Amino acid sequence: PGELWEVLARPSQRLRAGTMVILPGGEQVVMERLVGEGRWIVSVPRSTSGVSLMERYGRLPLPPYIKTYAARASAYQTVYARRPGSAAAPTAGLHFTRALLSRLETAGVRRVYVTLHVGLDTFQPIREPVVEQHAIHQEDFFVTAAAIKTLREVRKTGGRVVAVGTTSARVLETLAQQETLFAEDKVGDLRGSTSIYITPGYRFRAVDVLLTNLHLPRSTVLAMTMAFAGVERLRAAYAEAVALRYRFFSFGDAMLIESLTVGPLTRGGEGPGGAHA
Repeated sequence: PGELWEVLARPSQRLRAGTMVILPGGEQVVMERLVGEGRWIVSVPRSTSGVSLMERYGRLPLPPYIKTYAARASAYQTVYARRPGSAAAPTAGLHFTRALLSRLETAGVRRVYVTLHVGLDTFQPIREPVVEQHAIHQEDFFVTAAAIKTLREVRKTGGRVVAVGTTSARVLETLAQQETLFAEDKVGDLRGSTSIYITPGYRFRAVDVLLTNLHLPRSTVLAMTMAFAGVERLRAAYAEAVALRYRFFSFGDAMLIESLTVGPLTRGGEGPGGAHA
C-alpha cells in the first residue's frame, strides 16, 4: 500500500471496509476502515499521491447551511491563505480584500498572520446541557517568530491586539496560557496543538478586540464570543442583529467587540498602532 489518508465519504453507508473505489481518472483507492461519522481511512496506491487526488477530485467540506457548492466553494477562502490544512475557512477573514489590507497598512495598522488548521469538529454543535461539559476538539497551530516579535512590540508600546476571528483568538490565547506569547526568553517559531475551550468566565490574556461573524447557536465559537463580550452584552447585540436583519454565519456580517475581560497584566492601552492577527 501507499499513503493512508483520512477522508470524508458520502454516502458513507454504501461503503464497506475493503471496497475499491475507482475515481474518474481511473485511479483506485481502497476504503480501509470507518473511523467516525462519514470518516474513512483510505489507502492510495504508490503510483500517485493523496494530495494530487484531493486537488483533482476532492470537494471542500462546506458548512451544512451552504447549499450551492459551485457558487460558494471559490468564495470560501481568504485572500491571505497560504498553508493548506484546514477543513474550514476562518470566515471572519472573508471580509478582508487586498485593497482593505492595503488601506489598513497605510493607516498604520501592523499585521501579522497566525495559522490554525481548523478541524471538522468545528461544525459539531454543543449537545450537552452544560456548555462546559462539551468535549472540545484539538487543532494544530503555527506562529512565526516574526509574528510573536511584532505582537510583543505592540503590547509594549501600548497598542491593542485585534484578533480576526475566533481561530486567531484561539491560537493567541493558547500561547498566552502556555506563557510563550509575552515571555521574552521564548524565541523562535512556535507550533503545536491546542484543545483550549473558552467559555463564559474565561479571562482573556492576549486579545483586546475581536472581529467575528454572527454564529450558529450552541456552537463553541459562540461560547467563546460570549466569553469575550459578556453573555448579556452579546445577547443584546444578537437581538439587535435579528431585528435589523443582519446576515448570520459564514457569509454574513461581522461584529467588532472590545473585551471586558482582558487580564490586567497584559491589557494594552488605547493608543494607535495595534496589530491584528
